Amino acid sequence: MLEFARELYLRSPPNSTAWSSTWETFLHGRGHHLAGEDVIRRKFAKAARFYNLLLVETEIVVQQKVLALGGVEEDASDAEGEWEDIDLDYLAHACLLCFGASTDHDHRGPADVIVCLDANFAQKRRTPALGTGTDAPIQHPRSVFLSEAEIEEARQLVEETRPRRPTRPAAQDAIEPGMQVPHVVLDACSESFKAADEKRAKASSKHFSDTGLMAMLCRHDRVLWLVNMTTPGERQFYAIALILKLFRSIPAGLTVGILYDIGCQLHRSCTKWDFIPDYLDRIIWGISVFHAYGHQWPCQIVYHPRKCVGFGLSDGEGCERFWSSIRGLIPSLRVSGYHQRIYVLDLQIDFLRKEGKAQFGQWLIRKWDACSSRKAGAEGQLAESEHSIEELELLWKDQVLVQTQPLVNATTNLANNTIKSVMELTEYLKSVVQDIKALDHAMGSDHGAEVEDAAEKRMELTLRKEGIESQIQKKRDMLGVTERQRLQRLVSNKYLQVRLQARALKDRIQAKIRERKFELERFNRVYNELGASGMCDIDLTLFEANDTNIQNEGSRLMFNPKLQSMSPIP
Repeated sequence: MLEFARELYLRSPPNSTAWSSTWETFLHGRGHHLAGEDVIRRKFAKAARFYNLLLVETEIVVQQKVLALGGVEEDASDAEGEWEDIDLDYLAHACLLCFGASTDHDHRGPADVIVCLDANFAQKRRTPALGTGTDAPIQHPRSVFLSEAEIEEARQLVEETRPRRPTRPAAQDAIEPGMQVPHVVLDACSESFKAADEKRAKASSKHFSDTGLMAMLCRHDRVLWLVNMTTPGERQFYAIALILKLFRSIPAGLTVGILYDIGCQLHRSCTKWDFIPDYLDRIIWGISVFHAYGHQWPCQIVYHPRKCVGFGLSDGEGCERFWSSIRGLIPSLRVSGYHQRIYVLDLQIDFLRKEGKAQFGQWLIRKWDACSSRKAGAEGQLAESEHSIEELELLWKDQVLVQTQPLVNATTNLANNTIKSVMELTEYLKSVVQDIKALDHAMGSDHGAEVEDAAEKRMELTLRKEGIESQIQKKRDMLGVTERQRLQRLVSNKYLQVRLQARALKDRIQAKIRERKFELERFNRVYNELGASGMCDIDLTLFEANDTNIQNEGSRLMFNPKLQSMSPIP
């Protein structure tokens, strides 16, 4: 029975209460009455916990015995001392394709290992009520979580190295030492992404003791390590902690390609503040494919994995697929104890690793076929173009050089761009305030779980509103007296107000269309998979309703009489 429950809970959200209640009802109907309340649940939960732990310990002992019979010492280290602080079989256990064979640098490619980083604020845990204490300690023998000491080391490194007061932006655009993109472009990318503003709260530390997870996965979507986050925002020291852990666990000759949603910002910080000087020359920075199109074009031509040599067809979205695979654990782990949450995640990741090993062969065949197909198509286009590879490479280098040059007129337009940004943020702030009012109205009429979801959404919008207000104030402080007076005149201009409202509406429609595109891609994948197995029976009403909402948004823009007479918005 314990084995059946274990296999069930590895493939579905764990629910010991429902399992135990079902057994009690089943036994009671057959005349078996148990003395006491909740007896089965308490005994079953303890038995299942230690049964899982026993299986893991047994597997490790058997593996050590097998290695000993093969003449491999359990705590053997590299002859030249290249391995710093790692259990030698850990990385091979995590991914055989990346770390199961040679550990020497391959001179044919710039990156020997490719990893991706991402944070998830849905995997959080509520702060327990006062007086409830903590759950009993339990730890997986092969835990993927970094220790608190490793996280604290990275936090102190970042806080002691980076100055507390932010530096004022340079008046003249330029390329910072060690970078390939002008700082004006990097600043624009920073403002485009929430993750880049690490002080922006994404989960309230008042209501949640653990605010989320940050993961590092290899190119084959295997989890290497996780960090349990306790801060409201996505702080850089979490990513630094994972990078330090990786480089301290691999031989000194290996190079690493790192794909991150805001890889340009992390590269900039590591170069500017010298966070990891010993490893910086062994890193190739990139941006995950899904988020790359939200960056500025000069940033894309340097950091996009399809344009940066060394990443091949790796997309950097393995973390997103991993978050999707464990989304069923969100409800139960949100109210669990600290140690239980970590332990359940370790069990689930260990299960995903074992399941993935059986699929490595199919994965390699599928990727090889896709790579061969793309290569054949590219060679055909190259032959039709009548240009040599050397000629195209020179043209591409010229394009990168020209489009990453600093802007000559950056000084003249700095105040204009700041004023424009303040006005756009002000319009965005108005839409957030309207959403908060709509949620307040909905909370007054709804009941139960819907109110709780609305309250959590309202808290998220309130935090976003505070962040926007902080950005507006920061940009206002950058303006001189003359620019502030000009801003005041522009704010009261009715024509510009209507144009800004149209611009905000256009951006909102574009965002909905992008969300719709990725939603349909996921739907099509599920539809094709289920259709191939003859089990596809999906209601399309929800998707039709979403199309109607997008069309309504477009109608507001197209048929607003105030906007029809205006010139097009660039």
